Amino acid sequence: MTKRGYTLIELLVAITILGIIFGAGYISFRDFSRRQALTAAVRTVSGDVRLTQEMALSGKKPVKVGVPLPIGVTMAAQPSSSIYFKVLGQGTNILEGSPEVVTLTQVNSGQTQTVTVTSGGEIK
Repeated sequence: MTKRGYTLIELLVAITILGIIFGAGYISFRDFSRRQALTAAVRTVSGDVRLTQEMALSGKKPVKVGVPLPIGVTMAAQPSSSIYFKVLGQGTNILEGSPEVVTLTQVNSGQTQTVTVTSGGEIK
């Protein structure tokens, strides 16, 4: 009578291979999640700037609100931190030829994305 089954070595090899596959998948998913968090933060900032611009175009004064950023994302504005949209589409307080750049940085990966506002009020 022969016994059928797997040896301990075969089981260990199979478990090791599965562990490597799942580990690589987890790392890829973690990187994807971080990139998506940064992209979501950029969209949030762009949306808030556009909302502020629309309120200025309609003559309403927006309430000053902080932008909630995901954990691990930082925001820096160059050269200043205040952007004012003028009513009736007359542009911004930004000097011609020197757009305001808001840089969002993912702390863990070092990846950055920017939101740019020009003197004419264009948001990129």
